[in-house]
Amino acid sequence: MGTRRAGSSPGRRGAIDVIERIEAEKGLPSALRTLTYQRDAFVFEPGGTVRMDALYRTRQLPLVNPTHPDVIPREGEYVMGRYAGGRTSLVGFVGLDRFLESPVYREQMHELRQSRVGAKLAWSLLERRHDRLHFTVQPSLHERVGGEPVGRLVEPARSLAPFRVRITGPWLSQSFNVGRLYLTVYPELDRGVDRLRQAQRSLGERETVFYGIGFHNVTDHLDARETAELGVIIRTYRETALVECLISELHVIVTHDDLLLDSRGVGVVPLQSTGDHRRPRRPTP
Repeated sequence: MGTRRAGSSPGRRGAIDVIERIEAEKGLPSALRTLTYQRDAFVFEPGGTVRMDALYRTRQLPLVNPTHPDVIPREGEYVMGRYAGGRTSLVGFVGLDRFLESPVYREQMHELRQSRVGAKLAWSLLERRHDRLHFTVQPSLHERVGGEPVGRLVEPARSLAPFRVRITGPWLSQSFNVGRLYLTVYPELDRGVDRLRQAQRSLGERETVFYGIGFHNVTDHLDARETAELGVIIRTYRETALVECLISELHVIVTHDDLLLDSRGVGVVPLQSTGDHRRPRRPTP
């Protein structure tokens, strides 16, 4: 495959000069160590394989590769990856175009495409989700919508100021939705609390401690060689900043699947501008 070590590309070096590299967990403030990225990361062992878990085979594989023999066609509300009752969530969108502007992201995607695992990634699905790439602030608003208007539920979030996020990746979970690759979101800190946690607290909802952007889906289990090559790519890029951007609004969406293929926007929550959009502080111990 010829995967290069992190930092070997002149183009990437220039990008890192502009967008600082996220450090390993030991260099993160305690407020960010509580995120699940480090403790639930997939462990790549010699000779190991990636087996799609039941959750993935129920919720996403039917949308990605519906004829796969290991698809779980029906489980709970899910029927071939869809649910009849729409689910309402508060999300932040980061469109694919923003990533395509990043030399580091383009290099990472090139390496994925050229690797053995590239043949088992749903590339056309990524393009279909061009404007649907998102991190979830609050996934369970639909559980409360019946008793209260959506606008009133998300009203507290309007008092939050715009904030910056730094997006790194890729990342694969060891125990949850195994088969989906995520990009990891690190929000700006405010008085020791990350801004997405502030948003969740303002809504009176549970703190999820996970803000990943799902960006790629596998179409099949990965054998040992495919898994090994994916492991090299993840180790190369997982701490590298791909994009840094300002989030100035959040969106209320209703969806009938976890990939937002059948979804619609039902509201926009503009964040209150303070006129101070400084870069987030670089994580320090």
